[in-house]
Amino acid sequence: HDTGLMLAWGALISLIISLFFTAWFAGNNSVSKTSSDEPLKQSQISGDSSAETGFNLLAWNPAEETSANASVIHYLLHLVDPEMKIEAKVGFGLRQLPELMPEKVFAFFLFEEGRLRYVAGARKNSRQHCEQISAGDNIVEELAGKIKNCLDVRSARLSSNFTMPLVFSRSGKIEQGMLLPVSFCGRAQGVLAAVCAGTDVFSSGQKLLLKHFCEGLSLLLENHQLYLTQTASKYAKAENELTTTLLSSQLPVHGPAIKGWDIAQVAHYASEHSGDFHDYINLSGNRLMIIIGKCSGKGLNTAVFFTRFKAMIACLIDQCPTPADLLNKLSICMTSETTHELFATVAAIELRGSDSRVTLALAGHALPLINRTRSGFVEMPQLDSGVPLGLFNQGVEPYQNQTIQLLPGDGILLYTEGATEFAAGGRERISTEELKQLLDHLPEQSANIMLENLADQLVPVKAGLRPGEDHTLIYAKTE
Repeated sequence: HDTGLMLAWGALISLIISLFFTAWFAGNNSVSKTSSDEPLKQSQISGDSSAETGFNLLAWNPAEETSANASVIHYLLHLVDPEMKIEAKVGFGLRQLPELMPEKVFAFFLFEEGRLRYVAGARKNSRQHCEQISAGDNIVEELAGKIKNCLDVRSARLSSNFTMPLVFSRSGKIEQGMLLPVSFCGRAQGVLAAVCAGTDVFSSGQKLLLKHFCEGLSLLLENHQLYLTQTASKYAKAENELTTTLLSSQLPVHGPAIKGWDIAQVAHYASEHSGDFHDYINLSGNRLMIIIGKCSGKGLNTAVFFTRFKAMIACLIDQCPTPADLLNKLSICMTSETTHELFATVAAIELRGSDSRVTLALAGHALPLINRTRSGFVEMPQLDSGVPLGLFNQGVEPYQNQTIQLLPGDGILLYTEGATEFAAGGRERISTEELKQLLDHLPEQSANIMLENLADQLVPVKAGLRPGEDHTLIYAKTE
């Protein structure tokens, strides 16, 4: 009504004509494209028809598409999830081969420390479905025997001993089996065994395709090992960071203050903590309990052990008025607990304010050194060292309190094994006599300065470097 009747009819006729010509041009282009792309469409159809098999990228033709199939094989082998186990990765790759060679059986064996380990295998069953071969299958035992008869497994990792496919006969008449080397950069990784289920033999195209498959499989195995190495490195780094965090929140960083005593400590830890721990516990009556020890574990096990050990001490300390009582209670708890296999050497020392007597009990720990500053002599007292906590059930003789009388200015040195076993100067360890001489030659100074000088002579720690072993030194000097 707005445009007029003549104009409306003209627009309608133009629309019909334009639709006719558009359809005509589209039909011609479709016919032309169909005729030119027919090979591609045939390839796509063949790929779709094998979608259920897992090999759905190209139709296999050994006479015409060997290089193309090799590229597809390499591509498929690198589609696997890097977090999968090696059995799953190799099994995924082997399941592609029976789709291309239905009458063949395939199995892969890995060379591991001079022995042969079956990893995975694949074949088509009676319903023409690809299936994995279990380790208990008879064919696995048969192929393992063939490999051992043909190869010296202990020296097969040397690529020069196994570079070409080896053929064998199952019936005594025709070559129905092959052993193909899988190697990377001159290092043999394993062997791929391929056998004919029927009377067929391997064509030249199939042999060439299997050669390319072994090349791709070698890359898969190498990448798997690299991934495991990187994963292990990341896991070790994360574990070390967690260990450092746990221990740094629980281990004291400086000596405590108690009337009548000058106490100092030096503690250095390796990149992987090797078990040192220490703690200070304030007791009623102006008393201080020093705990120093070394557990048998490393890394995160050390942090977990000390966390539980410290919790046990906190629960038992009110019931244990002396060091020996504490060690006896700890021994019962640790030997009755089956959830932890670690043990520890421990020294428990009690200091009293304004009292120069030292009461201590030892559980397999190194004997302390007594620095008699007035006489200029360093001695090792004759003490019962006991057995480590958690190593044996508590014996007939429990841990005993032992007393050492100090004079004003005298000091007691407590240390862990790392201070002497990983000494400076290229030596593996120093003797107790040498340690006594080092302490004896130090001038009388504050506990902190004396201990730092001693530590520098024992295990000098360079800037930015960490020691190879934990070492802890605690020096308590009477004022």
